[in-house]
Amino acid sequence: MVLENPQKRLIISILDYQESGARNEDERNVLLTSIELSHDGRSSIATVPIISTYELSALADWFEAVANYTKPKPVVLQEPCLFFDCEQSTDRAFQVLVRMEAEASPSWTAYRAEPFSIEFWLSHEQMIGAAQSLRRLHEKFPTQS
Repeated sequence: MVLENPQKRLIISILDYQESGARNEDERNVLLTSIELSHDGRSSIATVPIISTYELSALADWFEAVANYTKPKPVVLQEPCLFFDCEQSTDRAFQVLVRMEAEASPSWTAYRAEPFSIEFWLSHEQMIGAAQSLRRLHEKFPTQS
């Protein structure tokens, strides 16, 4: 999934299951996630297990709901390191706030202890594109029972 505006870009990629052979179902569905952030000339890449398989579809649903001008609750992922909210919308764009905490925070924050927030103004097409990207990731990494 790519969120992009001039001078800033967020790419969330799924690399693999963290522990596909784990005994616990919840642990089997945690995904090793790459978070690439570029902002104001700085860049950071973090590889962390912070998204579960079922959260991919939940986040896709959120992007679609916002794109359809409903006001869903903010999304906080299982590991409360990533947070998504729609601050406001116009007839042409949606202001999406992404907050990153702990290991999801960019490397330039103090020991990754400071939460970092970034806003993106996204078009309807970008919102639907993000949802479709997340659904493709869930197809590639389905929930394991």
